[in-house]
Amino acid sequence: TIARCGTMALTVGPLLQELVTRSGLLALQDALGAGESLLEFPRRPSGAPLLLRQSFFERLLRGELPLESLPAADLIAAQADVRHLSLPQLLRLRCENLEQKPAEAASRFMACVAEQLERRLAARLLPADSCLALEPSKAGGLVQLVLHIYGVRQESEADLSRSSHWLVRFEGLQAVLDVSGCQLEPLEGQQGPTYCFRSLSRSSPGVPKGRLQLHWQVELTSEPAAFESASPRRPRPAAAVRPLPQATGAEEPAASTRDSQEGQTTSDAQSHEEPATDSSQDDQAAGNAEGSEECQELKAQSGEPQDAEAAQRPAASPRCTESFEGSATASTCSSPREEANYRELLEKLAASEAARSMLEEEVRALRSSADGQEGQESAGTGPEHFVLTPRGEPSEDDSSSEP
Repeated sequence: TIARCGTMALTVGPLLQELVTRSGLLALQDALGAGESLLEFPRRPSGAPLLLRQSFFERLLRGELPLESLPAADLIAAQADVRHLSLPQLLRLRCENLEQKPAEAASRFMACVAEQLERRLAARLLPADSCLALEPSKAGGLVQLVLHIYGVRQESEADLSRSSHWLVRFEGLQAVLDVSGCQLEPLEGQQGPTYCFRSLSRSSPGVPKGRLQLHWQVELTSEPAAFESASPRRPRPAAAVRPLPQATGAEEPAASTRDSQEGQTTSDAQSHEEPATDSSQDDQAAGNAEGSEECQELKAQSGEPQDAEAAQRPAASPRCTESFEGSATASTCSSPREEANYRELLEKLAASEAARSMLEEEVRALRSSADGQEGQESAGTGPEHFVLTPRGEPSEDDSSSEP
């Protein structure tokens, strides 16, 4: 997709990177040419062929042997000679099998060809005597970028032949690519029309490799050193502020909560302003505690069962200082919710104490009734005696009554 952006600028894409790479390989093959050099193979100093299976590659480059029809043993044996092939020969093998999905042995053979092709292209772009340098681990990315440039020239509907020079900026490397010979030249001192591009696509780590897209903005400029490769950032729209909806049914609870919070604030202020009241409340709470302890001692002396629930009664919360005996001291809970829970706990304790008192009364009534029955039995003539007679044998009374 090509869209005019101005007098000397256009937009290419978005296009699948895999499709652009294939077009770049075909365009690079046409640019370098092949001719009769496809059948020229290196030889040893003695004149003997350097390739062990040279005849196999001759038939393969002529197109006499389709790759899918070759035996797996021949393909595995030919992988050792791939490193001796030239760049045009590797391009021919790679371009002839772009659309095919070979078997396992053929796939390994083509992977070996692709790896050697990347090395040959990196050596051509960055020769040993060049002033341009790049880390060997990043050479594959540079080769991929160069193939994208050739692919954009091939896929674009606009005329991009006004100049054969393209600006290349990759990992700190700044150079100019001459697409006519696939060679890099230093950027310093370069003048004349040069195509420059900036990427408009955003890379995402979650996108599969086969779905990556290329989206470029290409410009033709006479000063490539002053070109800004970074894509312009679009201003983000201001976030719309939405008013909060007014709840109709929740207004009264909110008002009650607000009133309880205001009452709590007032009680806190009063507690700060009147320290004498707090001290009197503490004294009263201490007195109640001492009274409860004296009651427990009296119950122990008199033999009455002690209050088991008093021993299990929870200690006063550090944020809620109110007596469990129902004193009139004020609560100092930190929140209305905590105060409500505290009140509920007090109600449960009061209910349990009422139930305990009822059970004690019933126990006393049962004991008094049992004591009355024992007195009546002791005042009678005596206990009754029963005689047990084995079944089938007559008793003395029955034998005396017989004639």
